[in-house]
Amino acid sequence: MIDPYHQKAYNKESVNYNRDVEAFEIIMGIAEKIVSKENPMNTYKSPTDMGINQAGFCISNEEIVSIASHQEIHRRKAWYQEMVDRNEGDTKRLDQCDEINKKCKEYCSNKKYDLTIKIS
Repeated sequence: MIDPYHQKAYNKESVNYNRDVEAFEIIMGIAEKIVSKENPMNTYKSPTDMGINQAGFCISNEEIVSIASHQEIHRRKAWYQEMVDRNEGDTKRLDQCDEINKKCKEYCSNKKYDLTIKIS
C-alpha cells in the first residue's frame, strides 16, 4: 500500500506493508514515551523511514559483513545439500548458492577482503 506518512513528509510515493502503515502511529506513540529524545527513532516520519531501506546505515564494518555473508552462503549450501541427499530438496538451490558465492567471492576479491577469517 502507499505509505501516506511518507507521501506527506516527503511529497513522494512509497510502497510499504499495510501492517507497518497501520501500526506506525502506535509504535511512534510508544517510542515517544520510552525512547530518549536523542534516539534516532525520533527522526522517523514514516514507516518507510523505519524499514529495510535503512538497514545499510547499521553496517559499520563492510568487510566483516561481507566475510560473514560468504560464510552464510556456505552454511546454506551445506544445508540444501543435506536436503537433496534426503530427497527433500531441489538442486536448483545449490546452483543458486554457487552463483551467489561466485559474485560474493569476486566482490570480496576486488575489495581485497580475506575470506579465510572466521566470523562466529
